[in-house]
Amino acid sequence: MLLATDWAALGLPADVVKGGCAISGLYDLEPIRLCYLNDVLRLTPEVARRNSPVTLPPPRAGALLLAVGGDEGPEYHRQTGDLAAAWGAGGGRVDVMDMAGHDHFSIIGELTSPVSTLARAIQRQMGLA
Repeated sequence: MLLATDWAALGLPADVVKGGCAISGLYDLEPIRLCYLNDVLRLTPEVARRNSPVTLPPPRAGALLLAVGGDEGPEYHRQTGDLAAAWGAGGGRVDVMDMAGHDHFSIIGELTSPVSTLARAIQRQMGLA
């Protein structure tokens, strides 16, 4: 969501956030609003839409790396694909990494090693590789 912020409207450089990495995320909250979890979250349609990255404008600057575990369920893959398509169609720079053998619990372990596939991709995004 930081990438979708209009930083210039806040008096900051448009590219204050240079890039981001989202890992096995939920980018559309509408399915959450429609299930039992909403008994606790109490999302309204407006709140779900406002807080769903898939409905936000693509970044004006910076790039987004979307990593998703290959062992994730179909909803994680759908949401990753939908965000990549929406932001890509709007001119955003988006790369998707489908990481075999991982789910949203294990994929974070990729960040414990500076030479893992995901860590190297983040380093390349930062111009450090």
